[in-house]
Amino acid sequence: AVFLRRAADLGDRPGAAVAAVVAAAVAHDRLDEPAAAEAAWRRALAAAPDDGAVRDGFAGWLEREERYAEAVPELELLLARGAGA
Repeated sequence: AVFLRRAADLGDRPGAAVAAVVAAAVAHDRLDEPAAAEAAWRRALAAAPDDGAVRDGFAGWLEREERYAEAVPELELLLARGAGA
């Protein structure tokens, strides 16, 4: 739990790299902090809206949270971008 808390804290700092913010989202999820996990995922998406791995991670998190209506548009965007690549 100490490692997860440290990862969450580092990724929650202003100006954190996208990878650190994603790590914070994962850490918050594993610490059972869904509101903080969602906030971190949304910060990561805001910082890297065209990063397919970030969008895929967020969609996967939404799916695990059973927020299917929100996950579907994220997955559709990934599919559309994949088809256009």
